[in-house]
Amino acid sequence: MARKTTPKTERLINELRKWCDAPPPYGKRKKAAEMLGINSQTITNWLAGTQNPTSEQVLNLQDFLRKQSKRRKRRKNQKQADKAQKPPTESAAAESAEQPAEPAETAAESAAKRYGISL
Repeated sequence: MARKTTPKTERLINELRKWCDAPPPYGKRKKAAEMLGINSQTITNWLAGTQNPTSEQVLNLQDFLRKQSKRRKRRKNQKQADKAQKPPTESAAAESAEQPAEPAETAAESAAKRYGISL
């Protein structure tokens, strides 16, 4: 069994756990391990509490989680921007097409109105 971790290291491991369990959960431990330059079993051991990260691994883990947080925020902001710029739905376009258009006023009708002449 690993020795007791510091509260800060425990928080980092909990953040890593949340990241690994967030959808889609498959393959995230492997991805994190590759980005941290460690074996995926090491991450499994951290999450199980049977092994503690070294001080260098803690620094790398902090950097990794910071980058993931920035990516998540960027994706969220991009989705919101995409929603705001989304063209009207087909149903909205269909509603506007169903409304009858006002008949265009001819030049003669316009002139007759201006001069008070009835046609």
